[in-house]
Amino acid sequence: MGSGIRIIEISYNVVLAARNQVALEKVKAECEASGAQALVVPSDTSDPKAMIASANTAIDWQNRIDVLLNNGGVLAARDFDQTPMAVHEQVIKTNLLGYMKGAHAVLPFSKSKLGHRHQ
Repeated sequence: MGSGIRIIEISYNVVLAARNQVALEKVKAECEASGAQALVVPSDTSDPKAMIASANTAIDWQNRIDVLLNNGGVLAARDFDQTPMAVHEQVIKTNLLGYMKGAHAVLPFSKSKLGHRHQ
């Protein structure tokens, strides 16, 4: 969580969104031990509606989003030619489209700076 630790050291409030609730709670405790406020929002980057809901939750909580640290990712750990194309496609969906869905969910708030919710 190297980048995340640096964020809490400079006193950002942090919304933690991921699929793993247990891991989220652990990171939340680390954030709070460093003096940051943290909110856990279970979410999945493969679901654009979930990403929008996470962004709206962040706005509801602090009325702004200053930084998006989008760090979801997977990997296929076999030789390329031995890995089914469906696995390669899932890697692309998670590692590329997941980032895009997060940015798409947060960008309206960054552009407006007024904290308007997605509809």
